[in-house]
Amino acid sequence: MVNAPIHVAVTAQSVCQSCRIGKQRCDKSLPSCSRCASKRLHCTYVGTVTPPLLLRRPCCLDLSDHIARDLLEAARADHSSSNLSKLISSVFQSAQVTVESLIDDYFFTIHTWLPIIDEEHFRSRLRFWPQTNDRPLATLVWSLLLVTRWPCVDGKHSMNNSLYQTTRQLFVVQISGAVTLELLQAGLLITYYACGHGLPREAYVTLTTCVTIAQLIGFDFAEMSDNSLDQSEHSTCRWAVVLLDRMIALSSLTDPLPSVLPPHFGPHTDCLFSFLDSNEQKRSFDVSSRAALHLGIALSYANDPRPVRLAGSTYSDTYCRTERLVRDLLCAPRTAPDSYTYCEGTSFAVSALLALQTASPSGEESQKNSKEVLLLQSTLRMIRENLRMSTYILQEKSTNGLSVLALCALSRVAVIFVRLYISELTSQDFEMMRSNLERFATRWAVCRRYLEYIDEIVAC
Repeated sequence: MVNAPIHVAVTAQSVCQSCRIGKQRCDKSLPSCSRCASKRLHCTYVGTVTPPLLLRRPCCLDLSDHIARDLLEAARADHSSSNLSKLISSVFQSAQVTVESLIDDYFFTIHTWLPIIDEEHFRSRLRFWPQTNDRPLATLVWSLLLVTRWPCVDGKHSMNNSLYQTTRQLFVVQISGAVTLELLQAGLLITYYACGHGLPREAYVTLTTCVTIAQLIGFDFAEMSDNSLDQSEHSTCRWAVVLLDRMIALSSLTDPLPSVLPPHFGPHTDCLFSFLDSNEQKRSFDVSSRAALHLGIALSYANDPRPVRLAGSTYSDTYCRTERLVRDLLCAPRTAPDSYTYCEGTSFAVSALLALQTASPSGEESQKNSKEVLLLQSTLRMIRENLRMSTYILQEKSTNGLSVLALCALSRVAVIFVRLYISELTSQDFEMMRSNLERFATRWAVCRRYLEYIDEIVAC
């Protein structure tokens, strides 16, 4: 049985001061009665218990209805007396979370895979927080709370909860005002959360809004040069849009979504090779985001294979580019200090290659020619190695040792593997794959979706 949230009574014990003075009927609603709310009066009760800010469940926390409403009202308000930052700070206190611990948690985990915030600049801006009522900055801080939350241990509560819904609304209601980099960063974190917890449609809508904000700020997605290793906030946010766009397409299993950005934009694959061949120190994000730029067309074929039969040279060109991308990633000089820097981008490229091979114009497996069969077998060997590598990463690091993109890539190929080539999997490899997905599901709920899908395939 699902553990129900513990609600505290949300009606006052007596009428409010305004209704008492005016001798009017009061419905005693909290935090404001209906009469005061309709007349925009300040509603106060004497000797009344304040309703809770949070709903405390045995396994996790969520927002109560009244604090969700107050947060949105503070975000919409035009007057300075409604301080969104102070209201968020009060929620943090109720949840026993400090801004410092929240920032430390984010930079230790999420930032490794999505480095869109400059740590030094961000910490300096928060020196006087929450006294300054900077709403975009407050929304960004609130988004850190969202993206660092873990699923409940039993997996019975949806991650599409009040905390997530309120954070999305906080982001949306401020778009009518001045768009800022902080607002874009908040939107990107909300998108990352939705991808990681199996909400691809919600992620798609949020990222579409992020692209609009980015264009209003002055980002140009038509001129993406992957030779540059600019690690400024503006540059990383632009690349993060590309990465998240491809991640949404990758994580859409049963109901594929189109790309937010056009899949055909970007330079030739030769540019990526020169980037990989350079001696500059690269992060995993740098490699995977550049790889993502070139995989848009491959993912469009994978998610909608119907036009592949008529694609002709377009499919062949896309396949050759994707194949070379995998080869370049496997053979690239390892100049990064972390040996796992190339794992995420390689897993992404291999998953796209397998998806292309399963959508081959030659048709079904029985109709594939000998060359295609050999190429497919080579890809399957690479996938086995990627699945085994995920086990090593779990042993050496933790569930934070792989990003959501790497999880989506590995899970996508696992589903294709089980659906079409389960005979190629040994029982040991299959159990290892399920065990890894179960462990990853303790951090990112999207893995539960993949597990359910795989179990349905095996059951049939």
